[in-house]
Amino acid sequence: PGGDIVLAAGKKIEIVHAANPSMRIEVAAPENEALNVGKLVAAGGRINMAGSALRISGAVSADAAVVENGKVAFRRSSTHAREDVAGSVNLKPTTSLSVEPGASITADGPAAGSVTLESGGDLSLQLDARVSASGAIGGAVAAKAETGALIAQGVVAATGSDGPGGSVRFQGNRVALLQRSRTDASGTEGGGVVLVGGGLQGH
Repeated sequence: PGGDIVLAAGKKIEIVHAANPSMRIEVAAPENEALNVGKLVAAGGRINMAGSALRISGAVSADAAVVENGKVAFRRSSTHAREDVAGSVNLKPTTSLSVEPGASITADGPAAGSVTLESGGDLSLQLDARVSASGAIGGAVAAKAETGALIAQGVVAATGSDGPGGSVRFQGNRVALLQRSRTDASGTEGGGVVLVGGGLQGH
């Protein structure tokens, strides 16, 4: 638990078997685009991705390391062991970010973490994509399209199962939450904050 993953854009990545160097797998992506098609897992750690364009079609998880009966257990506590604390996911491309249908980006745990999606251009959360920072007390999800459009069709959650909800922020030059999108910052001890398009004076 607590590890870091950093993924930057490049033309290709080659994975070589340690015991048999002639056995290798090569994954290629369009130039200057970071492409996630599998799983990136840093239990309770940090995941950072950068590049001109990012496309997420797999799972990106900084969930807490603690698992009971096959799932993360969310219970409120005044103190949390390290393995109870979710980490952070930060995706910050310069031109575009797309979270593809069925993809997931999570920082869930008894102590919820944070997910930051910040594109210099357009940002798209496609149908059935899921972004979550949920726990006993809700965490924080921020999605921002600096100069482009933010279009959300998926599920975004920062819920609190044993306390207040967290915060969800959608900001961009143009923001659209389409019909099948769902945003949830609810909690058992009161709702959190959902901000669409900017707050007071656009902040």
